[in-house]
Amino acid sequence: MPSLDSGRTKRSANRRARRESIRHLSRTALYLALALTVHALENAILPPLPIPGVRLGLANMVILTVLYTEGFKTAFLISISRVFLGSFFSGTFLGITFWPTLAGAVTSTLTMAAVRLFSQSKVSPIGVSVMGALAHNISQLAAIYPFFPNAGLLYYLPFLFLLAVPAGLLTGIVGRKIIVALDATRT
Repeated sequence: MPSLDSGRTKRSANRRARRESIRHLSRTALYLALALTVHALENAILPPLPIPGVRLGLANMVILTVLYTEGFKTAFLISISRVFLGSFFSGTFLGITFWPTLAGAVTSTLTMAAVRLFSQSKVSPIGVSVMGALAHNISQLAAIYPFFPNAGLLYYLPFLFLLAVPAGLLTGIVGRKIIVALDATRT
C-alpha cells in the first residue's frame, strides 16, 4: 500500500514542474515581445542603410541572449516567431522580403547554436554573434536568388560581409552584457 508521503512528494514535484513550465512560458513570451519590439523600433527609428536589404539586426541580440539563457529550442522558436509575426504586422507576410528574412533567421540561429555547441565555450557570445551575422547574409542572398537569378548577386556578398562583421560585433557585445547581467541575477 503506497504511503501518504509518496503521494504528497509526487504532488509537490508536479506543482514545482508546473510552476517552472509557467515561468519558462512567461520568459519566452517576454523575449518574443522584446524581439518584436526591437525589430519594429529598428525599422521605424533607424535610417535605412545605403545598401539595399542591409540592417543592423538588433533583434538578434535577443535571440543570442535566449540561446545562452534558455537554450536552442526556445531561441529557435522565438527567432521563427519573430519573423512570422513581424512580417504579419508590417504587411510583408509571404512577400518577397519574407523569404530571405526567414532564411536568415533560421540559418543564423542554427549557426549560432552550432558554433556555441561545437566550440565548447571557446567562442564568446561576440564570436557566436558574428558567425550568425555572416550566415544570415549568405542565406539571405541564397533565398533572394530564385527571385532574381543573376550571378551578379555574388558581387554583393563581400559588401554584406563587410557590414555583417560590425553588426555581429555590436549585437554580440550588447548580447554578452545582457547575458552576464541575467546570469548575475540568477545566482
